Amino acid sequence: MTALGQYKAARQHLEQALLLAQLLPDAVGVGHAYSGLGDLSRQQQRWAQARYYYKQAAASYCKVYNAAGMLPTELSLIEMTEREGYHDLAFAAAPGLLVRARQANSPWQEVRARLLLASIFLAIGQPDSALHYGTSGLAIAQRNGLRQETYDAAKALAKISVQQGRWQQAYHYQYLVGAYADSLTGEAARRRVAALELTYARSQQQSQIRLLTQRTRLQAQQQELDRLRYHQQVAALTILGMLLLLLGGYLLWRYRRREQLRLAALRTRIAADLHDEVGSMLTQISMQSNLLREGRYAPAQQQAYLDQMSEASLRAARQMSDAVWSIDARYDSAASLLDRLRDHAHQVLPAAGVELDFWADPALTASNIPLATRQALYFIYKEALHNVVKHARAQQVRVRLRLLGRQLELTVHDDGQGLGDTGCDAGQGLRNMRMRALSVGGSITLANTKPGIRLVARLPLG
Repeated sequence: MTALGQYKAARQHLEQALLLAQLLPDAVGVGHAYSGLGDLSRQQQRWAQARYYYKQAAASYCKVYNAAGMLPTELSLIEMTEREGYHDLAFAAAPGLLVRARQANSPWQEVRARLLLASIFLAIGQPDSALHYGTSGLAIAQRNGLRQETYDAAKALAKISVQQGRWQQAYHYQYLVGAYADSLTGEAARRRVAALELTYARSQQQSQIRLLTQRTRLQAQQQELDRLRYHQQVAALTILGMLLLLLGGYLLWRYRRREQLRLAALRTRIAADLHDEVGSMLTQISMQSNLLREGRYAPAQQQAYLDQMSEASLRAARQMSDAVWSIDARYDSAASLLDRLRDHAHQVLPAAGVELDFWADPALTASNIPLATRQALYFIYKEALHNVVKHARAQQVRVRLRLLGRQLELTVHDDGQGLGDTGCDAGQGLRNMRMRALSVGGSITLANTKPGIRLVARLPLG
């Protein structure tokens, strides 16, 4: 019944069994009935009710069982006490239960006692002790092949590691939880299938009894009904298959069309960037080289032009590198983007005497950034730092990157002279940043914070 989620029917059967056991009287039967009711309440997370039933089971079992036989019920009783928040009462009883579990040489009961202590210590603010009992419980469970107890121990250790800020260990234990959850889910599914098969077999038997009493009158009608149902199902499946094929073809066409448009837009943006940035620099280098070839300038002026050509060529190379990086699929990870952002800041800010305060949300390291979003974010970031260096007269710039649901938020905040003096809001740079944000479905806001300017860009992750 419980495997199929029929808790009400299961409770009725257990209550009937309890009444029968009380009438006999049968102390063991009464204890089993109360224990079953406790387990049922526990599955429904009714902790107080479960504790009451376990307490009644213990009162019945104590008439026939010794200390070793009482241990499983007492463990369940103290676990429910802890679940209700009575940590002091649970803490007073748990160490004794652990000693008795060791003496009984029962690994699964020892693991339960250790996990109970781990939960209590975590609740009262002693994570180190909780970690000790949880780790030892996990080792015993794995050594003895106790899958449910291994799952419970890994789940408790993941929670303890998160509270301690030990994220790598928390990930390891959460991975272990997932592995054992799959195994336990498979077992639960097999039990449900077995229960469904039993229910089905019973209904089949009842159907056969009914059919035997009405075979002559209903057999022909049943065969005709089956034939009609078969034809209806065939027709319905045929229509459904055709609809699915049509829908799949339409969705595939839509997907390919959308990808073609995205690719065309990306090519257009890359071509525009290369034409505007790199093309103008190469034109400048060509013009200056022609002038130098004519030999009309003094050596000092020639050297100045050569320095300008060198700087322009370096900028052109950086622009080419940025364009290649922005479309390279190997750099789709957030870690690669963060490295690129830091590198660029350390290239441009120290020369202007601006200090960098850079922070990124740790959750970003596990994210993949779409190509268009990555390209837009990087060029917005470059333009923002360029404005700080060129206009702000700032001493420090703070950069923050964090996740907001399915959006990536970039904040660039300097302590410079603000909007009123720089006129930054009307510049071509800000218009370019807004166009890049809008092209990927994002937005940009700019605020005068006195001192300084705060630029906030929010771009979608998919």
